[in-house]
Amino acid sequence: LVTYAAEWFQPAQPTPPCVAAPLPASAPAPEDWTLEDLTGFVRSPARWFLRERLGIRLYRADDALADAEPFYLDGLASYTVGQRLVAAHLEGQDADPAYRRLRSEGLLPAAAAGRRLFEQAWRDTAAFAARLVPFLATSQADVLLDVDIAGARLTGRLRGLTDQGLVEYRYAKQRARNLLELWVRHLAINVVRAATPTRYVLRDETVLLQPPADAHALLADVLTLASQGRGEALPLLPECAFAYLNAKDHDSGLAAARKAWEGNSYLDLPGEGDDADVQVAFRGRDPVSEPAFVELAQRLCGPLLAAMERA
Repeated sequence: LVTYAAEWFQPAQPTPPCVAAPLPASAPAPEDWTLEDLTGFVRSPARWFLRERLGIRLYRADDALADAEPFYLDGLASYTVGQRLVAAHLEGQDADPAYRRLRSEGLLPAAAAGRRLFEQAWRDTAAFAARLVPFLATSQADVLLDVDIAGARLTGRLRGLTDQGLVEYRYAKQRARNLLELWVRHLAINVVRAATPTRYVLRDETVLLQPPADAHALLADVLTLASQGRGEALPLLPECAFAYLNAKDHDSGLAAARKAWEGNSYLDLPGEGDDADVQVAFRGRDPVSEPAFVELAQRLCGPLLAAMERA
């Protein structure tokens, strides 16, 4: 029978945690890191721990091939098509070749339904690309990163450099995990090039990151957290952390973080706690209620929010 009684929701016995205590170091800490290592960590520390330390890669529903013919674009497909069409506009491509390419790859529905969706997306992405053109007019060569950070070597490639700084775009709305990935690249470019701003063009806004005075120390702290995240699932949840820090005080912040964790089943909006990697890594734990959650949110996300401006 359907019920909302909380006492019936709890399991008969407590669920044992996935990992009861931080794992001992199985090998010397790696001295070579890449930007992809750090962006992968900040995007999902839970997934980072499962994959990097335990070798666990969970199956996801999105990994399966669709077994039904699509007649519309869902959220992920809409983003993929939009991102591709923005690139097509920036490269000066025509509509018909872009349509045939997406259709041949199975990204669009067949026949008239797919054509109508494409034509609408083509118009919308044209306006988005027009916003990007002024920022990308003075592009520069990629920068190869090879620096010493806290006794470790950090390498990578930084793209999207212009005379106005680093410019990236995403045909979507703002997400905390994507902002944190951008933050790592923003810190990296400011380690090798002082006082470099970053612009992040989104569908509904443009985010400006001001260059921090202590980029080297902040990037070293991210590396320290990533190294710690190899041994345990840190209660560092990007969406919940942003919800907490954007609230007016501690209590309302915890309430906002709890909401981001649980989602909204009535509106069919999943929370961060519904992610498969998060469920496994934090089995038997309530990371939002752990004291380290607030500390880690302020430590990683606080400097980002302090440097961020909306345009």
